[in-house]
Amino acid sequence: MKNYLLSAAIGDIAGSAYEGHSRRVKDYSKVKMFSSRAHFTDDTVCTFACAEAFLKGLDMSANLWMCANQHRHVGFGSRFRLWMEDHYHLPYSSFGNGYVNQNAL
Repeated sequence: MKNYLLSAAIGDIAGSAYEGHSRRVKDYSKVKMFSSRAHFTDDTVCTFACAEAFLKGLDMSANLWMCANQHRHVGFGSRFRLWMEDHYHLPYSSFGNGYVNQNAL
């Protein structure tokens, strides 16, 4: 499990410099594995928080909330940030990336 988590973090960090850019790199020889703009993102924080909760038998939502609030600067979406401000950790029927399933509310 440790190697999988490390691999996920490395991929997240390496890709962070390219995330959100409209221009896609087609020539992978020009991709820098770690640019000066590379950093871990919300994906790494959530992945590690969920893994920690699973492995240690912790409450998943409470651990996710705690870890996310320790790393508020890493690019969470607006709906997730609202959830981070809520101390009740209730689900909000997100499909991911901030889109909320209005039918489930």
